[in-house]
Amino acid sequence: MGDHKLLQAICVVLSCTISGLCDSTCEDTLTAVQDLVTAGQEAFFSDGERNSSGRKGRPGKRGATGPPGPSGPKGEQGTCSCNLAEIIPQLQDLKDLVDGIKRSPGMCYMGLSTGKIRPTQISASSVHPHCPNSVLNSATAWCATTNDGNPWLQVDFLVPRKIAGVVTQGRADANQWVKTFYVLYGSDPRGLQHYSEQGEPKVFNGNSDRNTIVENLFIAPITARYIRIQPLTYYGHVSMRMEMRQC
Repeated sequence: MGDHKLLQAICVVLSCTISGLCDSTCEDTLTAVQDLVTAGQEAFFSDGERNSSGRKGRPGKRGATGPPGPSGPKGEQGTCSCNLAEIIPQLQDLKDLVDGIKRSPGMCYMGLSTGKIRPTQISASSVHPHCPNSVLNSATAWCATTNDGNPWLQVDFLVPRKIAGVVTQGRADANQWVKTFYVLYGSDPRGLQHYSEQGEPKVFNGNSDRNTIVENLFIAPITARYIRIQPLTYYGHVSMRMEMRQC
């Protein structure tokens, strides 16, 4: 029976079912439809492709990945050759660049004059009310009071820091400056040690005018949380502005 007869049979069955007037013709048509369904199933499944329920089974799951294969043979040892005639000039250029950076004003400063180090981290033995601003290039300076017999100016970095040197200026609005000073440092302000060279506390040369910046570098950087400048001699009054260098 072709597709058009199958459709015709289905139509008859539907008509018969809806009307409720099934007769022998309708029953014959139902038998024909069942025969067609059976014939279609046999055409759909080939021999050996039915499972126990009469349906085609699903493909099996993929098996586990096999173990990795053996490592390949070790490669030959590489070689390295250096042409010192080419490398030395490049190293010298790099050294010149680093030296140039270190000579640039402010490049190695630790941040007192930029606000990176907060004012609360700077303390002193005493502070004159006319000049409380101790940082480099400020409009005044730090000035000790007139009765301060052991003046000092100190920075607390809060954590140990590498310090390469100190930078000082005189007072901006008066002829006052520190001529010589000691540097002390350490982890506890109650037990600071002098910066020394050749076994003796180093006396640093300071300023000779109001605004010239004088930089004093240590032979080797020190590591400390606190650093203190202790003036020894001065002009006019104990007054100074300061910054620290990290390189």
